[in-house]
Amino acid sequence: MGDYSDLLHEAASTAVLLAGGSLLSMVIAGLGSIVLARVLGPEGYGAYSLVMTVPAFLMVFVDLGMATAMVRYLPRYPERVPSYVSLGITVTALVGILVTLLGIAASGTLSRVIINRPEYSDIVVLSMPFLLTQPLFNITRASLVGIGRSAKAAALEPLYNTLRFFLSATLSVIMFVRGSVLGVVIASMASSAVGLTLLAKSLGGLRLGFRAGDFREVMRFSAPLYAAGLLGSLTQVYTVLVLSRFFTDFEIGNYRAALNLFSAISVITVAPFSTALLRVFSGAGTRDIKGLIADSIRYVALFSVPLALFSSAASHDIVRVVYGRRYVEADAYFSIAILANVLTLLGSHALEPALGAMGMTKLVLLSGLVGSSIYVPTLYALSRAAGLYGAVSSYLILLAATTLARLYLLRKYADSPLDAGFSVKVLGSAVLPSLAVLTMGRGQGFADSLLLLVAKFAVFLAVYIALLVASRAITERDIGRLSALSRSLGPLSGPVSVVLRYAALLVRLLQG
Repeated sequence: MGDYSDLLHEAASTAVLLAGGSLLSMVIAGLGSIVLARVLGPEGYGAYSLVMTVPAFLMVFVDLGMATAMVRYLPRYPERVPSYVSLGITVTALVGILVTLLGIAASGTLSRVIINRPEYSDIVVLSMPFLLTQPLFNITRASLVGIGRSAKAAALEPLYNTLRFFLSATLSVIMFVRGSVLGVVIASMASSAVGLTLLAKSLGGLRLGFRAGDFREVMRFSAPLYAAGLLGSLTQVYTVLVLSRFFTDFEIGNYRAALNLFSAISVITVAPFSTALLRVFSGAGTRDIKGLIADSIRYVALFSVPLALFSSAASHDIVRVVYGRRYVEADAYFSIAILANVLTLLGSHALEPALGAMGMTKLVLLSGLVGSSIYVPTLYALSRAAGLYGAVSSYLILLAATTLARLYLLRKYADSPLDAGFSVKVLGSAVLPSLAVLTMGRGQGFADSLLLLVAKFAVFLAVYIALLVASRAITERDIGRLSALSRSLGPLSGPVSVVLRYAALLVRLLQG
């Protein structure tokens, strides 16, 4: 395996800026989620989740894959940045306006067909402006990442979630579910305006319009991504169709709370690397991409896999701290969903950006088709047989099938990036302390659950690193490389260096 230190440094520094923004954003969003979930309760939160499914479904018709295209094209063709940015914003705005108007006109039908709740149609109408403002927010954030303004891009998400927190929480007290939806829409409007302003200042102004040639070029890349997004959206709608017909708002509220918590953890620990790697892969040659995939799997899995297994083992206390006592079923669903991050051992975070960077977006679509074809019958069968336990297990199967399909397709163009021995060692090192966590009891209230979580994590981390070193999953060379990479992690470099010093001490004692 070659040494790709400079590219890994770029990926790490970009990822930490995005992760730092995501971390702050998720802290804010987490607080907002706690407040909103407590104000609305499981039933109200279930209704809110169902309503927001409608604009989430329609959103795919607006994006057209433009946000991903900006991350890929802007660093690759810096001399054409103004043209590409103008194309992305103009197309997104025009399509957003059209889909918003159509969504308002068809709100009654959408409420009846998609979420099986025609009584929510007036709330669905309130959510429709989100279809214009949120895609504009996404395109500006992606453009800022593409032109190397990752710090500004990272600042946008905390801004959005801060506004969303205060507005949704405040308005939900006054207007219940309507207020929570209206808060999201207003927050998205304000954040997209700020994003456009930051982008305009970074580029010395913005212009609207685009050339037909640029549009055709970008669409050749983004059309398969658009189709993949449409497929994902249809899969989500199918999920809601099944859930809304078999389960109550209270049960759906618990289920959505669990998946939201899983998403929050993934956004902090895994998603920033996917975005950062797409940018880095886009500037690398095919040979470098092969090595980068293998290295990114190795170093991302070292922390994503143990965090997933710890979160699964400590799910009861995590849910108690985040959502409180009323969400009595969410911890069981969360303990299953979070295991999806173990798939980073197979490259779940790196395969899509690698395929996209090499222009193989059709393979992204094909892998999505494979996953969805397995998911559709599995969701129905398992939901009928095992309730929402079956539904969340089906979601895990979907992610696993998609990842395996991408891995298989990529192997036709590159050597396998997997190291089975390393994977077994990391899993073994994380499983044993997770079993110990399961024996440490459960908290009943916020304070004792929080104290237990801190104690459990300290024990878990100490044992995990010791086993990692004892099994030689990491060596002195790895620690040296991780120490070098940690200097790209900004404020996270301090805590990481403490952990690495502990690992280095164990290496000298156990491997010396």
